[in-house]
Amino acid sequence: ISTKDGLVCNVNDRFCIQSQQQKKGKLLLTVVLQASSNPMENSMLAGDTRVLLYRGYQIEGAIVDTMKVTDPKGQVSIKDLNYDSYTVKIIKQGYIPEIRFVDLQEEKLIIEPIIMQPAPGSALAVTPAACTSA
Repeated sequence: ISTKDGLVCNVNDRFCIQSQQQKKGKLLLTVVLQASSNPMENSMLAGDTRVLLYRGYQIEGAIVDTMKVTDPKGQVSIKDLNYDSYTVKIIKQGYIPEIRFVDLQEEKLIIEPIIMQPAPGSALAVTPAACTSA
């Protein structure tokens, strides 16, 4: 059988299977909030955004790592994860939640920046161009 680190062990060789080391890595991601339809304003970064990590491709389930919060630059690093498949769920009040499915198969996986869109009906969904003066 194929073991956690990719080596092949005989299915009856328990010592071989049990002695295999699980490789570990980390996920790095950046969250960006879309402020408006104006591209110049879309560089607003998402500090204090919640990031939840689930093992496997699922939206709900046991959280693998405690909930993380992005730093003031909208970045978060989740370390010491077993090589595996994960679901990353990003939540920020006033924005539509984002979900990414990732396969951690290297020491450091950098996920492309995640751009969060304002939720319909939220004050954040109103753009300056939509406002008029009386």
